Amino acid sequence: MSLAELVLSFFLLSAGIIVVAQLFQTSLRRNADSGRAARAAMVAQSKLAEIRQWAAGQSAGAYNFDNWAPYTNVTVTDPDEPVFTVTVRSQDQTVGSLSTQLESTQTEQRLLTRSLRKVEITVSWSGGQAYRLVSLVGDPTRQLASPAINVQATSLANPLAAGATADFQGQILDSNNNPIPDVGFRWGVEAGTGDGMLDWVHRDQRSCRFINRYALKDGSTIQVPGTCWVRATSNYGGPIHSNVGPQMVLSP
Repeated sequence: MSLAELVLSFFLLSAGIIVVAQLFQTSLRRNADSGRAARAAMVAQSKLAEIRQWAAGQSAGAYNFDNWAPYTNVTVTDPDEPVFTVTVRSQDQTVGSLSTQLESTQTEQRLLTRSLRKVEITVSWSGGQAYRLVSLVGDPTRQLASPAINVQATSLANPLAAGATADFQGQILDSNNNPIPDVGFRWGVEAGTGDGMLDWVHRDQRSCRFINRYALKDGSTIQVPGTCWVRATSNYGGPIHSNVGPQMVLSP
């Protein structure tokens, strides 16, 4: 073997060793990055589980879901994985019921504005790398007050003149007497010595309008003076809950 061939062989061998070393180093670095990403995903999932458990709890006479200050634009260092910085952001998520796409075509949309919270968890580490997890956290099923339903008259003039209307809205209260948002009701009229009918129920089922007249089967209407009530019913959490609003006095 000539000296030139020996030098060339040494050069090729050295180049091969350098390439293999670089590939090995790159492989180690990528394995380390992959391991950090997997650990970051576990940290994010753990933080999400912590938030869900917190949202279902109570403190200071209210459900935590009603006050998201502890998990809005908050950045902390994970106590078990100090190499990770965890940032939590949250905001109300409005959705249509039953479908956002279908409700967008309605003039009276049935929207859930406070029943869901969009939570974004970002776990970052050195080198500008980050793992991002986005999920929705729902309002937990709450224990209810007794009575659970409160029906209020937003416009009512007693006695109610013939053909006049009265507006009502309903609330369902949790065990802390705080209203639970976005709950709808089945509305009806409970006759007393008088009777009338519902003129209108909003599509979100949280409000209705009563009118002082009564429709007969032939399409005609009559007056049934006396007293009656508007009743709201809900099966929140399974059991059926019901209550009436203030008594109405119907004029002939």
